[in-house]
Amino acid sequence: MLRTRVVPALAALALVSGCAVGSSATPGSDAGTLGDAVAEATSAVQTTRVAARLLRTDRAPATVVDTTMDDSVHVLSDATFAITTLVPGGARAAAWRDEALDAVDEASGAVARARDWANGVGDPATVRADLDASAQRLDDLGTRLDAAAGR
Repeated sequence: MLRTRVVPALAALALVSGCAVGSSATPGSDAGTLGDAVAEATSAVQTTRVAARLLRTDRAPATVVDTTMDDSVHVLSDATFAITTLVPGGARAAAWRDEALDAVDEASGAVARARDWANGVGDPATVRADLDASAQRLDDLGTRLDAAAGR
């Protein structure tokens, strides 16, 4: 009786754990997957830049800007998840993954500091510089990943 229960359970476990086995993806598909996550992060940083500009020029209230920046935090979290769950198909893709994770982590810090500033803590010039630098880094990385993906 035990044997008849164990075999289906092991088969189910093998099926589920198969999702965590190494990728057979090509470098181009890995680059495309990472490029999509970087594009999400780029969008979040750009949204935060616009929101900060609107607050700085008194064209949006702090509560609206804070909500917008909170949404950007969630988008960055999703991008981080997409990057960290990628099982790279080789050393090149692993290096891209690490670079993407570092760039999105930098973006997360910049957005968090912008949100602090929107709530009265921090220097607007530093926030602007951090967001600009993060946006440029993400844009450059996204361009390279898109080229590697053949886009």
